[in-house]
Parts: sequence; C-alpha cells; structure tokens
Amino acid sequence: MGAMRFSWLFFLVLTGSSSEETNQSQAGQGNAEAVQRLRIKADDTLPRFSDAKQTLFKAGATQPSFACDGTDDSLAEEPPKIGFRRLQLSIDEASSSSMSSMLGGLLGDAEESAGPSQLFLIEAKVVVISSNDAMPLLSAALDRSESDGPLEIFEGDQLDDEVTILYDCWQQGTARVELRFLLASEPEGQPGTEICMAWRKRCGSFAFDALEVRNGQSLIYPAPKEGAQQPALLSPEGTYEEVTKLQLSSSGAMRLKVPKVTSEEQLKVEIRGLATDALEVTATDEVEISIVYSCLSAGVIGVELALEQAVLSAAHAPEVLHLHWRKHCGDSVYRYLDVFLKENNNRTQVVSKGRTLPGFVHCPKQAAEPGAVDGTKPIIKTECSADPAVEIGPKDLKTSIELRVDPEGNPVLPSLQPQPDLSFDRKILRAYIMQPGMETFRPQKSMSSPSLSRASSTNMVVRYTCHRAGVSSIVVTIYVMQHKPIDFAWRKRCSEPKIHTSKALTAPQAMTFAFLVCGGIGMVVCMVCLFCSSDQDKNQLFQGPVTKKTGRGPARSPDRRDNREIEFWHVGPDSQKVGYEYEEEIVYHPGRS
Repeated sequence: MGAMRFSWLFFLVLTGSSSEETNQSQAGQGNAEAVQRLRIKADDTLPRFSDAKQTLFKAGATQPSFACDGTDDSLAEEPPKIGFRRLQLSIDEASSSSMSSMLGGLLGDAEESAGPSQLFLIEAKVVVISSNDAMPLLSAALDRSESDGPLEIFEGDQLDDEVTILYDCWQQGTARVELRFLLASEPEGQPGTEICMAWRKRCGSFAFDALEVRNGQSLIYPAPKEGAQQPALLSPEGTYEEVTKLQLSSSGAMRLKVPKVTSEEQLKVEIRGLATDALEVTATDEVEISIVYSCLSAGVIGVELALEQAVLSAAHAPEVLHLHWRKHCGDSVYRYLDVFLKENNNRTQVVSKGRTLPGFVHCPKQAAEPGAVDGTKPIIKTECSADPAVEIGPKDLKTSIELRVDPEGNPVLPSLQPQPDLSFDRKILRAYIMQPGMETFRPQKSMSSPSLSRASSTNMVVRYTCHRAGVSSIVVTIYVMQHKPIDFAWRKRCSEPKIHTSKALTAPQAMTFAFLVCGGIGMVVCMVCLFCSSDQDKNQLFQGPVTKKTGRGPARSPDRRDNREIEFWHVGPDSQKVGYEYEEEIVYHPGRS
C-alpha cells in the first residue's frame, strides 16, 4: 500500500510540473484534432457532382476528386443547371479506442472529458480560374460577408453549418473553382489551418433550362406542346380568380430576383408570399408566389410576370423570362369583415369593415431588390415608410387571428377561398398558419339575450420558428370569393436560437456501463449467498430437506404405490441404504447371490 501511494504522489508531481506546457500546446492540439475530424460534404437535397461524389473533405484531407493539386480532368464537375452549391460542415464524434477513455467519460473526469470539439471558420475565399481573359466566363462568391463574423462549427450540433457558393455564368464554357478555408480553435488570437478544395463548373446556354412553372396541376412553363390541352390560366377569356398561385421548381438549383408583375392601369397587381431577397428554387424547395388582383374597371386585362436571373455583378445584364396571361375583372371590397389580433390578453383590431386600419397596411413597394455582391447598393423604394404598429416579442411562439362578420351587414356569410397567404423573411424565421374551420363562421350568442345573434366569427393561428436574431414583417392576405383580397401586417422579433448540446451517453458508453452494473449486481448476490448462509442451508441445498423419519429426506407415504425398490446383491460390509429415499430406494445385501 505504501508503494502504491508513493507512485500516485509521483504521478501527481509529474502532472503538476508539466501543466504549463500542456496549457501552451492545448490550443494547437485541439485545432489539429478537430480538423482531423472535420467533414465537408455537399448538400444531399441538390443534384450531385458529375462523379456522384458528395464528400469533399474528411479525415484531415481533401478527397482526390476535389484536390487543389489535381489536374482539371481529374476534378469533379458541377452541372450547368446548378446556380448555387451548399456545403455542410460538421465535426465527427471522437471514437473511444480504449476502456479507460470510456470510463473517463462516464466518470466525468475533467482532463479526459474536456467537452465537444469546435472549430471557427475565420476566413473563406473562392477563386475562379478560366482560360478566357477577354470576357468573364464565370463569377463566384460566398453567401457570407465579413460582418457575419467567424462561423462556429460545433461537435454534436443537430444541424450542420452551411456555406453557400453562388455562381453567375456569363457565357458557355467550363471554369475551375477553388475554395479555401482558414480554420482555428478560437475565433481570434490563434494560428489557423488552411484547407483547399477545387472542382470544375460548366456553364450552359440558357439560365432557365431547368425551371418549371405550374398553376396547380397545369404546366405554364415550358409551354405545353402543340395539341396538348391549354391551361385555364392561359385562356383568351382570362382568369376569373381573385388570386393566381404559381409554383416554381427546378431540376437543378436556381437563384432568381424577386419576380415583377405588371399590368395596365385598369388592373392593380401585387405579389404575395415572398421574402425581400433572392429566391433559391430547387426540386425539393419549391417556391410558391401569389399574384393578387384589384380591378379598377371591368374588362379583360393583360398581365405580365418577369422572372429575372440573380447576378453577382451590376455589370452583368441578367437573363429574363416573361410569362403572359389575362385577367377577367369583377367587383369590389367585402365591407362586413372585421379582423382582430389576439396575443395573451391583448386584442387589437387591424381591419374594420373590410379596410385595413392605419399602422397595419402592407407596403409592397418597401421591399428592396437584391443588390450585387460586388458592393453595388440595392435600390430601395420608399413610398411606404411606416413600420407595422404591433410587434410580437421573441418569447411569443404564436399569434391568434379572429375574423368576425358584422351582423348589421350582409346576412350572407362570405366564402374565404382560396387559403390565406403568409409572407415573411425566410432567413429570419419560418411562419405557418393553423386554420381549424377557416371557411366556417360560427354565430356567437349574446349572454343577455340568447335569441339575439352576435357577429359570426372564425379563428386561425400563426405559429413561428425563429432561425436567427432579427425582425421580420408578417403579412397575412385573406381572400374573399368574388371580392378584393384583404391584407394586414405586423412585426415579429426573433432572438438568436440557443445551441442545445446532448449529454446522453454514446452507444459504446451505454453498453459498457450496463455490463459494469450487471456484473457488480451479480458479484454482490454471490457474496451474500456465500457468506450469509448457514450449514443447515448448505446441507439442504445438496442433500434435500431433513425429515423426522430418516433424518435425511422426506418420509415415504405408505399409500403411494408407485414407489419402487431397486436392490443390488454384493458381498461386502453390513447392508446399508444408498440414495435418496423418496421415489426409489437402492439397497445393498452382503453375502447373497
């Protein structure tokens, strides 16, 4: 025991003497270990590279198809229909190679379990290399700015951190793209590790080759083939809808500016359902836009929708796709509807007799068109400058909306079709409408006079999921059949979501812990049985219970007829009974043959 105690003291002295050196090299070792476990892969929701490889970096090294020192022919190729590429960054969990490391993690040792590893993306740079110097073939940029600060990559994070590379093709051809990351274990003050990845990007002839535009089940673009049934939206008589909903999807990945819709003076048209930034359209991330009509006079009036390619430089003239159809105009505002916002115990009226009250009017021209990444400032139209009067706090996860029909007005209840639209900034939050019985108004009875019917009402709930800190305008558009749509707005403030790190045991740790617990319980039970049992209990265990008749086993019942006696004749000492006296009896008789 004395020698063991001396060895532990000697180990502690050695540990204390080397603590300063360990602290000095801890940052560098943590950086190297995290980079060794860093994994960079392409987003699975987008089409793959030409060689179907998705992982660019793992196990501390760039994969051969993406190595910067490789030739152009050996590199993976980005298809023409890809207008942006998302890369997901994550840190793989450390593998436990020994039982001591598992036990150290289970016991919570401060030195062995220092917490999850993390890396900071200090700097990211993308470079395009092409043989055509006369005119740019491709521009590329990152969807991040220096003001965003270092990107933290955290082990065990449920959502992978993303870096998006934006492409802008100027002409047809192929160019080389190189992406360099500077990574460090601290956001500042620490030396970083640089990694490099490269691939080829092929540019096509037309930016909208992979785009599809639908109106419900009807294909609007590409145009239907000759002889095929024409969509109702493209009918020469014009559409009778109060709102036209279009779904935009792509077999690749496209970036579009916010669409522009125009018409003649007799028809006012606006777009709903969009954020104030460029649209990212993919096969899995379909974008729906709503074109809202406000007829100022009767007639059949033309409508034009312009879809414009998002570019990275103001010097590049983007490609534009124009879609045309007609609108058959009808009549007017529904004047018997009141709308209220309900939050906790507060109730605020936002619409009175079909008209939106001041402070809640939506200003569609307030949205800024996306500016170029090269520093060109976006043009902001300021016809509407007032912000919505109501702001929902960061702790509120939902807002209730009550719609009431004035009983003194039209006794015919309106039909709220199609479903309401919701517009918000998708980079700050996600909002969606829960609408039980949205199309059904229920009459409310007066407490003083049950026979007197009060206003009929219905309710819906808007729920929020915040992605980052910021303030987003929330715009709800309610469509009343054969009347003008009604829209109103408020603001929702979001705080930065907190990162939740799981403290659950890994599978190897859980199995080890379970084996240790079961083994400990088994040993305790054996020790108790061995040291706490008496001599009589041991005899009963091996010889059976003691009876009054024989002193050895249970007495035989004289009424039992199924008992048997088996006798062996042998010359020897005095006869004695051998065996267990219950079912059978074995007797030796000396001197008989």
